[in-house]
Amino acid sequence: MLKVLSILLVLFAVSSAIKEDDTLVRKHAQRCVDQWQWYQQTGVEMASLRCPPCKYWVDLAKKDVQADSKLATPFLNRFVDDWKLHQETGVAMRSMKCPLFEEYITKHYGA
Repeated sequence: MLKVLSILLVLFAVSSAIKEDDTLVRKHAQRCVDQWQWYQQTGVEMASLRCPPCKYWVDLAKKDVQADSKLATPFLNRFVDDWKLHQETGVAMRSMKCPLFEEYITKHYGA
């Protein structure tokens, strides 16, 4: 019985973390789409539109596909790898300029 409860607790924690990541990713994706629409209307480009996932989110939005943490996995993995490399070497990576990078790393690593 204790094993079952432990497994359920772990599954709940994982599910909760995925929902939080989905919320974070969707917020960032919506910001990218909003900024892209602003750019289309005004010609004024926001610097965050240059972050690696932004073009991806805009392309998905054009296809009516909702962003989530599963679709963001390659970017999130890159963020973690780049953050670890930065911790080891002090070299700042381009992906670190993305607003999602800071939010994701802070959430998961408290950095």
